[in-house]
Amino acid sequence: MAFTGSLQKKFILQVSLAGGIIFLLVIAHVFVVFDIKRRNKNIQEMRSEAAFNQQATQSFVLLTEQEKQANKYSDFLNNILPARDDLIHFNQVLRDLASNYDASVGFVFGVESPSTETSPGSTSFRLTIDAPADKFSDFIEAFDTISYLVAFDSIEYSRLDSGFVRVQISGRVFTK
Repeated sequence: MAFTGSLQKKFILQVSLAGGIIFLLVIAHVFVVFDIKRRNKNIQEMRSEAAFNQQATQSFVLLTEQEKQANKYSDFLNNILPARDDLIHFNQVLRDLASNYDASVGFVFGVESPSTETSPGSTSFRLTIDAPADKFSDFIEAFDTISYLVAFDSIEYSRLDSGFVRVQISGRVFTK
């Protein structure tokens, strides 16, 4: 029996040793699985952040290109719109234009609205034109070519007895 007792002790020792090794391997496996899951979560977060950064970079590039485009338009608009102080010449431009079509012009400036970040300034005006009926349409076509950006708010048209027409225009001239 001593032999079997020694064999039994060896068997129990080997089973205990194998069980301990298996237990340690299971514990190690659990730690490895949790570590892999944690790292996988970190990788997913990094991928998400990288995708966000890539999208932000693309948006920045697009906005930069659009800013360049907008600056071109802004420069164009700044060149097309006269400075507020240049409106002093507007009356004379209209008088010179009228003289080419045997017309007379009465002109008065009105209320000024200053420009803002998003819209140009404007000054209202009232214009009275007396012109020969047969030359009036030519005058209006020529008026369209002046270097001022103008919007008409109202137009009143009447025939005079002398073959002339009288047109009274209320409008706005835009400025920087």
